[in-house]
Amino acid sequence: MKIKVLIFLIFFMEISFNSYSQDKELKSFWKSFQTAVTEKKDSAVLKLTFFPVEAEKEYFSFSLFFDSEVIDKIKNSSIYDLEKVQRVSDELHDNPFDILGLPEDIKEVYILTVEGEYEDDESKIAYDRIYVFGKIIGKFKFLGFYVVE
Repeated sequence: MKIKVLIFLIFFMEISFNSYSQDKELKSFWKSFQTAVTEKKDSAVLKLTFFPVEAEKEYFSFSLFFDSEVIDKIKNSSIYDLEKVQRVSDELHDNPFDILGLPEDIKEVYILTVEGEYEDDESKIAYDRIYVFGKIIGKFKFLGFYVVE
């Protein structure tokens, strides 16, 4: 019985340590990312962004990714405002992993949703911009964003 309790305690401590370590890394990334975005530092944002193909970096446009609403949301958010999303297999492929074509080794991501709306000829249309962050090659990175109406 004592051995089972000891094994459980070791297992629990390892899970707790890994969770604490991941939270610490995410907090550090988020602070750096917030600073880079709020100060509109393209080069700093580029360093914190994952590009599947290195040549894509030259097409990065800060203003395309971050308008004043998004900058304000990022500035006033903490890691506790990020929603953790696990990789699941779904037939609709309407998840961040499939939409952004993320590598298979990424099993979870964090998302920040920025709500918005615009008017067309007949009505107001609401949409969400989903900003996706995750750990890839041992470091947290900004993985991209997409829009859902």
